[in-house]
Amino acid sequence: MKPPNQPEDDSIVDAEDATNSEPNWKSLAGRLKAISELTADCCWMRIEYPDGRSHREWITGSFERLTGYDPEEFSDIGVQRLVHRDDLSFALGRVNGPEGISEHEFRIVTKSGEVRWLEERMRVERREDGRLIVFGATRDITAQKATEEALKETRAQQHQSQKMEALGMLAGGVAHDFNNLLTVIMGCAEVLHPNEKLDPSLVESAKEVGLAASRAAGLTRQLLTFSRQHPMVPRVVDLNELISNTIKMLRRLIPSTIDLVTALDPKLPSVKLDVSQFEQVLVNLVVNARDALNETGRITIDTRRVQMEPERLSCSVENPNGGHVLFRVKDNGCGIASQDLPRIFEPFFTTKDSGKGTGFGLAAVYGTVIQSGGLVHVESEEGEGSSFAVFLPIASAQTNVQETSPGPARR
Repeated sequence: MKPPNQPEDDSIVDAEDATNSEPNWKSLAGRLKAISELTADCCWMRIEYPDGRSHREWITGSFERLTGYDPEEFSDIGVQRLVHRDDLSFALGRVNGPEGISEHEFRIVTKSGEVRWLEERMRVERREDGRLIVFGATRDITAQKATEEALKETRAQQHQSQKMEALGMLAGGVAHDFNNLLTVIMGCAEVLHPNEKLDPSLVESAKEVGLAASRAAGLTRQLLTFSRQHPMVPRVVDLNELISNTIKMLRRLIPSTIDLVTALDPKLPSVKLDVSQFEQVLVNLVVNARDALNETGRITIDTRRVQMEPERLSCSVENPNGGHVLFRVKDNGCGIASQDLPRIFEPFFTTKDSGKGTGFGLAAVYGTVIQSGGLVHVESEEGEGSSFAVFLPIASAQTNVQETSPGPARR
């Protein structure tokens, strides 16, 4: 015996009743519509005919909360204007997928222009007459997607930090042992160099050995800086003055065909850092930008005060609740390939041609900035140039800045 109010047709809902604005409480369709109106999900039903026609049987009021459009407006604009253009081909074809239950994620553009992520559970049934009966429940997962993306980025940053820490420990150990060997080499070269009894060619060779060992010692110092094992003598300084003094030297390193421009915030707070090591940071970043320009272009150095977002700060960064100073070096050169960006601060890694780079410059920049309690961030695209941003915590107000202002830049 057929239950009361059961439709004669084998479909779940009666089309005429389901499209009424006021639900018929005595019908199964009316009850389904009344219940679905109370959920945050948007519930809907469509019929796809063999000749290509389609008909929306019903859709809940949650659709308007989700998209900003009421069902009638949606009938006018259609899926083509609602679904994000990058997901449109998928959205148009999903209804004609295999029978049974499936799950999908795609983006829409709401009436207000906001992009939202939707999760959809859909059931497709094929009837004997060729019709496809499609039931769906759609919910907004934009917040969930944002959380997942933030968590993914945090994990990537943590992984990168751990990798750099491990590289630093390795580099520090290698640098100490190598430095001990260099001390012996340089000592022997010094003994041989002034010996007048030796053949002049041997004396000259000893001199070259000493010079090569001195250059190698410089590389070990950069390795120790990267590994944060190089001693620092930090003091409170005016970063603008430090940059202005160092610029005088930098202009001699840059061809006249390259513009070197500064935009320094005159109200920049003081920071605490090792002057000599930070001069080297500036030199390394500017020389790196020069090499990316191929003899022509522009390098811009700017400073300003910023308030860092908490999620961008790691536990190793000093002054996590206070303001920071941003010091940035930008160029409009060749840029860095996306696959190389995660490795640019590693020692021995370089994108320059053989013989034109040691892979130590940016590693030393990273080590000095981290050891100063800050962080460094790079943005770059091939053909669009690069931007190296250094964030430094503002110095404590208790420190006497007048007694510790920077002197002239080292030459």
